[in-house]
Amino acid sequence: MFGRHITLKSTEGSLWFYGHLSRKPRYGHLIKRLTYEKPSIQPHILEELLRLAFNPLMEQMNTIISGHDSFFTLMEDIVTVKHRPD
Repeated sequence: MFGRHITLKSTEGSLWFYGHLSRKPRYGHLIKRLTYEKPSIQPHILEELLRLAFNPLMEQMNTIISGHDSFFTLMEDIVTVKHRPD
């Protein structure tokens, strides 16, 4: 499932996907392509979803974003935390 292109088109689907990744975060590194078409989800849920889904092996991520600065700050934070040496 996670190796295919994942498209989140509804708030319900986004919440389901977030819940699934929250329960099994190890699956996040399997996500290759993610499209997020429903920007009406709560910003903190979207932030956590991106934290769980974004990974170094991801090939493509598409979304419509508002507040570009905060999005790029979030992505920088995710990359920094995920690549921090133990």
